[in-house]
Amino acid sequence: MRDSINGLWLIGIVMTLMVFIIAFVAISLNYSNAYRMKSEMVNAIEQYNGINGNTVQKLDRIANSYGYRTSKKCAKKDGIDVIGVKDGYVTKNPTDAQNYCIYRTASAQLCNSVYTCETRYTYDIDVFFTFDLPLFGNVFTFTVNGETNELLYPEEAYLS
Repeated sequence: MRDSINGLWLIGIVMTLMVFIIAFVAISLNYSNAYRMKSEMVNAIEQYNGINGNTVQKLDRIANSYGYRTSKKCAKKDGIDVIGVKDGYVTKNPTDAQNYCIYRTASAQLCNSVYTCETRYTYDIDVFFTFDLPLFGNVFTFTVNGETNELLYPEEAYLS
Protein backbone atom coordinates (compact mmCIF):
# COMPACT_ATOMS: atom_id res chain seq x y z
CA MET A 1 0.00 0.00 0.00
CA ARG A 2 2.81 2.37 0.89
CA ASP A 3 4.52 1.83 -2.48
CA SER A 4 1.36 2.69 -4.41
CA ILE A 5 0.97 5.98 -2.52
CA ASN A 6 4.63 6.86 -3.16
CA GLY A 7 4.13 6.05 -6.84
CA LEU A 8 1.10 8.36 -6.95
CA TRP A 9 3.15 11.23 -5.50
CA LEU A 10 5.88 10.61 -8.04
CA ILE A 11 3.37 10.68 -10.92
CA GLY A 12 1.96 13.96 -9.57
CA ILE A 13 5.40 15.55 -9.40
CA VAL A 14 6.28 14.39 -12.92
CA MET A 15 2.97 15.72 -14.30
CA THR A 16 3.49 19.09 -12.60
CA LEU A 17 6.99 19.41 -14.04
CA MET A 18 5.71 18.51 -17.50
CA VAL A 19 3.04 21.22 -17.29
CA PHE A 20 5.66 23.83 -16.38
CA ILE A 21 8.03 22.72 -19.14
CA ILE A 22 5.28 22.73 -21.77
CA ALA A 23 4.12 26.19 -20.62
CA PHE A 24 7.70 27.50 -20.83
CA VAL A 25 8.13 26.14 -24.36
CA ALA A 26 4.77 27.58 -25.47
CA ILE A 27 5.57 31.03 -24.09
CA SER A 28 9.05 30.94 -25.65
CA LEU A 29 7.68 30.08 -29.10
CA ASN A 30 5.01 32.80 -28.92
CA TYR A 31 7.57 35.35 -27.78
CA SER A 32 10.02 34.48 -30.55
CA ASN A 33 7.28 34.83 -33.20
CA ALA A 34 6.20 38.20 -31.76
CA TYR A 35 9.82 39.37 -31.63
CA ARG A 36 10.47 38.43 -35.27
CA MET A 37 7.24 40.11 -36.35
CA LYS A 38 8.13 43.25 -34.38
CA SER A 39 11.57 43.38 -36.03
CA GLU A 40 10.04 43.15 -39.51
CA MET A 41 7.55 45.90 -38.62
CA VAL A 42 10.32 48.21 -37.38
CA ASN A 43 12.21 47.63 -40.65
CA ALA A 44 9.05 48.44 -42.66
CA ILE A 45 8.53 51.74 -40.81
CA GLU A 46 12.15 52.69 -41.49
CA GLN A 47 11.89 51.57 -45.13
CA TYR A 48 8.80 53.69 -45.83
CA ASN A 49 10.11 56.60 -43.72
CA GLY A 50 7.22 56.88 -41.27
CA ILE A 51 3.58 55.88 -41.11
CA ASN A 52 1.69 56.23 -44.38
CA GLY A 53 -0.62 54.07 -46.49
CA ASN A 54 2.22 51.92 -47.85
CA THR A 55 3.56 51.31 -44.36
CA VAL A 56 0.20 50.24 -42.95
CA GLN A 57 -0.38 47.84 -45.86
CA LYS A 58 3.08 46.35 -45.33
CA LEU A 59 2.52 46.04 -41.56
CA ASP A 60 -0.80 44.25 -42.17
CA ARG A 61 0.87 41.83 -44.60
CA ILE A 62 3.53 41.09 -42.00
CA ALA A 63 0.94 40.52 -39.27
CA ASN A 64 -1.14 38.27 -41.54
CA SER A 65 1.90 36.22 -42.52
CA TYR A 66 2.42 35.36 -38.84
CA GLY A 67 -1.27 34.59 -38.26
CA TYR A 68 -1.38 37.44 -35.77
CA ARG A 69 -4.71 37.93 -33.98
CA THR A 70 -3.90 39.37 -30.54
CA SER A 71 -5.22 42.74 -29.44
CA LYS A 72 -4.77 44.97 -26.41
CA LYS A 73 -5.40 48.60 -25.46
CA CYS A 74 -2.65 51.05 -26.38
CA ALA A 75 -0.92 52.73 -23.45
CA LYS A 76 -1.50 56.48 -23.18
CA LYS A 77 1.66 58.56 -23.13
CA ASP A 78 1.63 62.32 -22.60
CA GLY A 79 2.80 64.39 -25.54
CA ILE A 80 3.25 61.38 -27.81
CA ASP A 81 1.19 60.63 -30.91
CA VAL A 82 -0.41 57.18 -30.73
CA ILE A 83 -1.57 55.18 -33.74
CA GLY A 84 -3.50 51.98 -33.28
CA VAL A 85 -4.15 49.49 -36.08
CA LYS A 86 -6.92 46.91 -35.86
CA ASP A 87 -7.91 44.71 -38.80
CA GLY A 88 -6.26 47.11 -41.26
CA TYR A 89 -8.02 50.22 -39.93
CA VAL A 90 -5.88 53.01 -38.51
CA THR A 91 -7.04 54.98 -35.48
CA LYS A 92 -5.30 58.01 -34.02
CA ASN A 93 -5.31 57.98 -30.19
CA PRO A 94 -7.47 54.83 -29.94
CA THR A 95 -9.59 54.01 -26.90
CA ASP A 96 -10.35 50.35 -27.62
CA ALA A 97 -8.12 47.29 -28.10
CA GLN A 98 -5.82 47.36 -31.15
CA ASN A 99 -3.73 44.71 -32.93
CA TYR A 100 -0.57 46.77 -32.52
CA CYS A 101 0.28 50.29 -31.39
CA ILE A 102 2.77 52.77 -32.81
CA TYR A 103 4.07 55.77 -30.85
CA ARG A 104 5.82 58.70 -32.53
CA THR A 105 8.12 60.87 -30.44
CA ALA A 106 10.23 63.85 -31.40
CA SER A 107 13.65 62.65 -30.34
CA ALA A 108 15.99 65.49 -31.27
CA GLN A 109 15.95 68.87 -32.92
CA LEU A 110 19.04 69.82 -34.88
CA CYS A 111 19.53 73.48 -35.64
CA ASN A 112 21.95 74.26 -38.46
CA SER A 113 21.57 77.99 -38.07
CA VAL A 114 19.31 80.40 -36.29
CA TYR A 115 16.51 79.94 -38.84
CA THR A 116 16.55 76.28 -39.81
CA CYS A 117 15.87 73.47 -37.38
CA GLU A 118 15.19 69.85 -38.24
CA THR A 119 13.21 67.58 -35.95
CA ARG A 120 14.00 63.89 -35.90
CA TYR A 121 11.40 61.33 -34.90
CA THR A 122 11.54 57.82 -33.52
CA TYR A 123 8.74 55.29 -33.61
CA ASP A 124 8.03 52.75 -30.89
CA ILE A 125 5.88 49.78 -31.83
CA ASP A 126 4.09 47.53 -29.36
CA VAL A 127 3.20 44.03 -30.51
CA PHE A 128 1.25 41.74 -28.21
CA PHE A 129 1.23 38.00 -27.71
CA THR A 130 -0.94 35.86 -25.48
CA PHE A 131 -0.68 32.72 -23.45
CA ASP A 132 -3.90 30.83 -24.16
CA LEU A 133 -5.07 27.71 -22.40
CA PRO A 134 -7.83 25.65 -24.02
CA LEU A 135 -10.08 25.52 -20.96
CA PHE A 136 -9.25 28.95 -19.52
CA GLY A 137 -8.81 31.05 -22.67
CA ASN A 138 -6.46 34.04 -22.66
CA VAL A 139 -4.47 33.80 -19.43
CA PHE A 140 -1.81 36.49 -20.00
CA THR A 141 -1.10 39.12 -22.66
CA PHE A 142 2.53 40.19 -23.00
CA THR A 143 3.97 43.18 -24.89
CA VAL A 144 7.02 43.16 -27.15
CA ASN A 145 8.37 46.65 -27.80
CA GLY A 146 10.63 47.86 -30.61
CA GLU A 147 12.05 51.22 -31.64
CA THR A 148 13.12 52.60 -35.01
CA ASN A 149 16.19 54.64 -35.71
CA GLU A 150 15.72 58.39 -35.91
CA LEU A 151 13.89 59.49 -39.05
CA LEU A 152 14.27 62.93 -40.56
CA TYR A 153 11.25 64.33 -42.45
CA PRO A 154 8.98 61.31 -41.99
CA GLU A 155 6.14 60.86 -44.45
CA GLU A 156 3.00 61.03 -42.34
CA ALA A 157 -0.49 60.37 -43.59
CA TYR A 158 -2.18 59.52 -40.29
CA LEU A 159 -0.65 62.02 -37.87
CA SER A 160 -1.22 65.30 -39.71
